[in-house]
Amino acid sequence: MSKTILKIQLTLISLLISLNSYTQKPNIILICPEGTGKDIMENHQLWTNKPLTTNINSLREKSFSFNNAFINVSDYQSALQSILSGRYPQNNGSWASDLIEDSISTIPKILKKNNFICSYVGSSIYISEFSAYSWDNIIDEKNINWKIKMNEIIKQSKSADKSFFMLYCPKLENKKGSITTKDVKIPLFMPQLDELKENIAQYCNSISYIDKKTGELISALKNSSKAENTIIIFASASSYPFPFATQNCYPHSNRISLFIKLPATTKTAKTDNKHFVSGIDIMPTINEILQIKTAVPTDGKSLLPLIKGKNENNRDAVYTLFNGTKSGRSYAMRSIHTAEFVYIVNLWANWQNKYKADDLQDGIMEKIIRNSLGNDKLMKLIKFYQTRTTEELYIYPEDKDALKNEIKNNKYAPNTYKMKMKLLEKMKTYKDPYSIEYKKRFIE
Repeated sequence: MSKTILKIQLTLISLLISLNSYTQKPNIILICPEGTGKDIMENHQLWTNKPLTTNINSLREKSFSFNNAFINVSDYQSALQSILSGRYPQNNGSWASDLIEDSISTIPKILKKNNFICSYVGSSIYISEFSAYSWDNIIDEKNINWKIKMNEIIKQSKSADKSFFMLYCPKLENKKGSITTKDVKIPLFMPQLDELKENIAQYCNSISYIDKKTGELISALKNSSKAENTIIIFASASSYPFPFATQNCYPHSNRISLFIKLPATTKTAKTDNKHFVSGIDIMPTINEILQIKTAVPTDGKSLLPLIKGKNENNRDAVYTLFNGTKSGRSYAMRSIHTAEFVYIVNLWANWQNKYKADDLQDGIMEKIIRNSLGNDKLMKLIKFYQTRTTEELYIYPEDKDALKNEIKNNKYAPNTYKMKMKLLEKMKTYKDPYSIEYKKRFIE
């Protein structure tokens, strides 16, 4: 056994002993920002030469990170509801940004039954007053003073002799900042147009603002009496607001930054580079850490064994999906992600349907279309984006930007078949209503 694994196990033993020693359980802060894909959080150099996430990186360095982490659906509200219920959209009622079913158990519902005060901090347009969550506090993030608000939440929980759970959902909003078009690069998965640098600069300033507000939250907690008894979980809950990212099933659609800081975690960062995990694993993780026994069904599995250094052979892939937009357009997509390949099936794709996302940054698609006049390569890309093909296969990580579809390459035919079967297995396991149609059209 390596010294690193032994140290992690001793840390977890220390945490569990502390849980058994006190009647009051640790507090939980779950941070789920909008529009924050993996690269912008962990490899900002791909976007800009200026630092973006200093505060979040500082927190990550004291946490256990998962290098292969995914959101289950690339839509902010649906992803949040999957995280909070531990279930895929087809199993929690949030089919395409629909409200989660009231009968579904969620993290705040379970924690309230276990002596927690539960607070939501974020934009009112997202998860707030839905009865499936039963928040004790709904707090608008606009102009929030974290020092004052943190003290209020702590005082409330102390007065009630309860622990607190806080969901912080910083919204991606257009913010002015110091980053200009001279400071940014256009990621390879996007059309390489200089005009888009304005959009990238605006986006980077918005990410910098999310980092600033997250830093204020962490600072307020650090200066309180609860810092040593609070678990912090950071999970990006949606991807970049750009074409070939948001509301799709590409690598940049689903790969996220996910890390967990336990109260007793050592200051050295730990990273799991092997196992594939996703947002639905967060709810069972919280339950196991807090030693909450519940019969509530979930689609996810606790991450605690991985934090302890255990190996799990069945964590070699993640199945992701997208059903449709908030405006009611149906675009059934399914994908399976592994360490070597990404296979995507677009059940909606035909020449009659045209794809149009809801969550794109304002005006970006219009810019791309305007620049396509007289540019055959760009016109071909736009046509592909809007009509797609029924199947896609990308080599990972060599082609993490999904630039070359290898579905017709006979060299990868055996791999394609394995990916298809793996996707079918996942769809059946998680009761995907499209599993029968998928099998008939693409396997039989």
